[in-house]
Amino acid sequence: MNERLENAPGMLTILGLALFFYSQYEPTVSWPSFDAVVRDFSAVTGIVMAVVLSDRITKHDISFINSSAHRKAGMLRLQVLLPAANILLPYMSFIVLLYVLCRVGGTSGSPWYLGIVSGMFWVIVACPAIAAYISLLLRSRRYYANLSTLAVSLSILVSSYLSNSVSFLPRFGIFWTDNFASSRPWAIGPQGSELSIPSVATISSISLLCAFLTWLAFYFEVRGSSAPARALLSIGFVLTLGSGILVNTVTGNSSVLEPRPSTVRPACVEDDYARIRFCGWPEDGDVIAKMKRSWSDYVNELDEIGIPLDSRTISVQGVLDKPDIEISGISFRSTSSVFTRSTTALLNNDIQKCGDSLNPSAKVALRRIVEGIADVMSTEFGDRKGWHLMNSKKINFNNFKEKSDLRIAIRAIEDCNPNLV
Repeated sequence: MNERLENAPGMLTILGLALFFYSQYEPTVSWPSFDAVVRDFSAVTGIVMAVVLSDRITKHDISFINSSAHRKAGMLRLQVLLPAANILLPYMSFIVLLYVLCRVGGTSGSPWYLGIVSGMFWVIVACPAIAAYISLLLRSRRYYANLSTLAVSLSILVSSYLSNSVSFLPRFGIFWTDNFASSRPWAIGPQGSELSIPSVATISSISLLCAFLTWLAFYFEVRGSSAPARALLSIGFVLTLGSGILVNTVTGNSSVLEPRPSTVRPACVEDDYARIRFCGWPEDGDVIAKMKRSWSDYVNELDEIGIPLDSRTISVQGVLDKPDIEISGISFRSTSSVFTRSTTALLNNDIQKCGDSLNPSAKVALRRIVEGIADVMSTEFGDRKGWHLMNSKKINFNNFKEKSDLRIAIRAIEDCNPNLV
């Protein structure tokens, strides 16, 4: 009974984490929010799983486990299966519950299933293998085994998170982070990209090989065969490290991506007079739906201050085959972001028409004017989420207090002359 009670803290920790992440996001509103919860919840749950299993495995000396053959099955159950089940039960239940709530709520688009599977792979396969591997190396040194397991699992996680922004960090491939929040350093790439199945299969096979060899070594160790166990651990380490270096050297992080096919059901919004239409990926449909109230007013304002409305379609990169203007493939979670980027795209299109007549400093000055106009428009028509980030830009908003000031700024862009502002 005491052995079973010792597993309660692990389950309570996961339940507490589930409540915490639910309170920090809106996981049932959109699939990007759902994927963000699954990503972060899986990351932390995997580390908890690794530390708990390491603590349970190293609680008893290996010689004690080997001393009584008829108790081996019971010891393994108490050491590995029961603690893992107490963590997996609330973990899986929470994800399934959120998924059902999203489906029942009619959330547009679909989740990033590979992200969900990779999170589960991290929790169910990778982290238990890390715990078993380190516990076998350090054996009965319980305190050092727990600290080492925590350090290794954290380092692998951080490396996977930051491998896109830090070139020398390898992506271990056991925890693919989402591409719905690609403005963050841990995203796999633009929203219009996806992981190639061959790359995922190759790297996942390496991880599965390491896990298999580790648990096979654990089996031999429990049976009292230390020599085969050590040999398997050494082989697993060499094969995994060598294969990981080879994959990262030959392919690199960028080659695991391929273009995402254009969608036949984009989420779009159009003004009352069908002058400008904006389209995004289906998973951002909740944000685009909020824009229906203000998109017509926004287009009318563009027309009033003198921005040409000759671009009929604005699309997030990859959504449509041939839009008039494409904006960067970064998922947006606020209407302010859409208005900022749409205005910026329209005005940058005018700057490009200036061609070689602009010197570099004049081009920079015009782009700063564009940023100021875009932020003013997003403030007027958007939900103002992330306004503190906009305010951090060193742009003189006092220049754009009146519509006449905005018209002058637009004229400066059209005339390729920033000195008019």
